[in-house]
Amino acid sequence: MSTEFINVDGQFYNEDEISLREWRQEWDTCPIERDYRKRAKKKENQDKFRRLHPDHLEVSGVKLSRDCIDPITGKSYKKGHKFKINGHTRDRSWEMGICEDGQPEKLRCKWREVDSIDEVRKEFHIYDSPKDVDKAADAVYGAYRHVFSHKEKYITNKELLKAGPLLYAGCGCFPNDFTRGKKATVDRLTVAALKFEDSLFWLQEIFDDSKFGYRKSKLTHQIGMTSSYLQSHQMWKNDKDALHQIKDFILRVSNGAANNDCDEPDTCTHFINEWMIPKLSQYLNYGGVLDGQVGSQQMEGYNLLMIDSYIQGKTYKTIPNNWRKYYTTWCDKFENNYQQIQVTDFATQ
Repeated sequence: MSTEFINVDGQFYNEDEISLREWRQEWDTCPIERDYRKRAKKKENQDKFRRLHPDHLEVSGVKLSRDCIDPITGKSYKKGHKFKINGHTRDRSWEMGICEDGQPEKLRCKWREVDSIDEVRKEFHIYDSPKDVDKAADAVYGAYRHVFSHKEKYITNKELLKAGPLLYAGCGCFPNDFTRGKKATVDRLTVAALKFEDSLFWLQEIFDDSKFGYRKSKLTHQIGMTSSYLQSHQMWKNDKDALHQIKDFILRVSNGAANNDCDEPDTCTHFINEWMIPKLSQYLNYGGVLDGQVGSQQMEGYNLLMIDSYIQGKTYKTIPNNWRKYYTTWCDKFENNYQQIQVTDFATQ
């Protein structure tokens, strides 16, 4: 700590007037910006940007002072690359025609140079104090950096950059290492990244497959799905036929490819029908919420039951009554399988 007065020449932000067109076309979205397109549709944001205010014309950004590689995604950026730090949502609102005054022709941009993508992320949090969801995202970035960057392996799919699926998959597979309902930390997520490394990259390949979500569907991918997919890979990763079936299940779900033209639909169809309108489902906890409550465990068990039954080729007219207890059944089976694999690995060393 110090009360000394110091010279701050050179520490002020640069400031330029730029056109709105330049802001849209030349300044890239911040690497950890939340879904601004979705945020622009929210009533509170539309009310905020309905009339133009001088404050809306002030935006902030950063420029890279050297070539950089994002340690999380592996994406490379050239010196001089420009990132928006704020102003994402208001610009989208203007583009949507929300502002009754029209779109501004120009903006005043404050910016400074930074020498890493980590510094870009830090700058973002100066302007946007992180909420719990953002802190969790930062913890995911930190964990992946620790575990994968030195291997030059990168998780880039947005569905796998969320803490919840990874932690709750950990609770199901490795309950001695994870506790339901605990907050995401870098340490917990580092353990999860280590244990689910194969599963994460296997699932990323499927999420990035051209067949994933290529058809329009009312079904929206949810974190509860990701969690069950990670667990299922852990359970069946040594069975190629089972993994082929799981991949088929995931791709069908992503495209809403239900087959309801039969008396006993397959379990992928049941799964799709329930997740199509999750808030109306008796199986999905409050519309698909992952939390520390019993309802979440039951939902996770339902998801795993549908996947396991699909692998086994089972069809149901109605879901078996034991679906509420299947989470425990699944976890016990996984523990037995895992212990057997550990013993086998030890014996062959």
